[in-house]
Amino acid sequence: MKKAELKELIRNSILEGDYLEDDPNAVQALEDAESEEMDSIAEADAIVEAWNAKKQALQEEMDGGYIELMEMNPKFDEGLKMLSEVWNEWKSGEMTEEWMIDEARQDLLEYLASILK
Repeated sequence: MKKAELKELIRNSILEGDYLEDDPNAVQALEDAESEEMDSIAEADAIVEAWNAKKQALQEEMDGGYIELMEMNPKFDEGLKMLSEVWNEWKSGEMTEEWMIDEARQDLLEYLASILK
């Protein structure tokens, strides 16, 4: 018989007024089982809380860390510098109108995102 089934049997017997209500061992067994269950739940909650805290700390460490790792490669900065130069040259070009810049920036970002998939 499983612990939960035993608890339910004892609980039902007590509620129905069976002989178990007069048996202090049965009542104590029920109280002990409930106490153990509460201890197990509290322990599980503590484990989940500790895991979530550790996961949050790890996430905070990783945020922004990817760029720092890529910056270690000199080609990363060289590529960004080249892209920035081309962008600035286009922005200051004779054919570029002010109203074009935001749309062009969005197009460039979407293009880069599609390449980096």
